[in-house]
Amino acid sequence: MKRILLSIIILFIQITLFAENPEKKFAFAGYSGGMMVHTGYMKSADFLITDTEGNTHRKHIEGMPFGLGGALKFQFGKHFRVGAEGYTTKIVYDKQGSTFRQGWGGILIDGVWQFGKWTPFASVCFGGGKVTNLVFLKTPSSNYIADARVASQQYPIFLFNPSLGLEFSITPKLKLVFKTEYQVSLTKKNLDYPNAVRFYLGVFFNRVKI
Repeated sequence: MKRILLSIIILFIQITLFAENPEKKFAFAGYSGGMMVHTGYMKSADFLITDTEGNTHRKHIEGMPFGLGGALKFQFGKHFRVGAEGYTTKIVYDKQGSTFRQGWGGILIDGVWQFGKWTPFASVCFGGGKVTNLVFLKTPSSNYIADARVASQQYPIFLFNPSLGLEFSITPKLKLVFKTEYQVSLTKKNLDYPNAVRFYLGVFFNRVKI
C-alpha cells in the first residue's frame, strides 16, 4: 500500500513538472500561506467501552467536526508548489459530552493552474499526528470530582490526504482559498477512527510572481 502511494506521489510530481513551459526555467517564484477553518462530516464504526462493573456500552462517532490550521507553500515555476500544513479538529459526538480530537500535519505537494483571478489546484499531503478520544459514559456531575465512568484512548496516525481546491485573488497579494479533502489512514485502523470528508475556507497572503 505504501509503495502504491509513493508511486502516486512521484507520478503527481512528474506530471506537474512536465506541465511547465519548457521555455521557462523551473525557478523559485515566491510563496503563499495563511489560516483556514474547516468543517465536514465524519463517521466511525461502532466500538465498545467496558466500565468498571463489567458492563459494555456501544458508541460511535458521527457528525460535523470543527477545526483550525494553516499552510505555507513555496512555488517553483508556474505549476508546482511544495510546503507544509497542520490542523487540529474536534467533535463532540454524544449527549454525554464525549469528545474526539485529532491533530496532524505533513508535507504538502500542489499542482496549480492559473486562469486570471482563479487558480484551481490538486494536492497530496503525507504526514501524521495524534488522536485523542475521551468517552463519557455519563455526563460529569461537577468539575474536579473523579468518576469511574470515563474512558480515553490516544494513538498516533500516519495519513495520506488527497484534496482539490480553488483560489480566488481578492488583490494581487491576498487570496480566498477553498478546498475539500479526504483522509486516508496508513496505519492499522482503530474502530473509533472515523472516515472523514472536510471542507476548508481561508485567507492566504500571496507573494508569488509568475
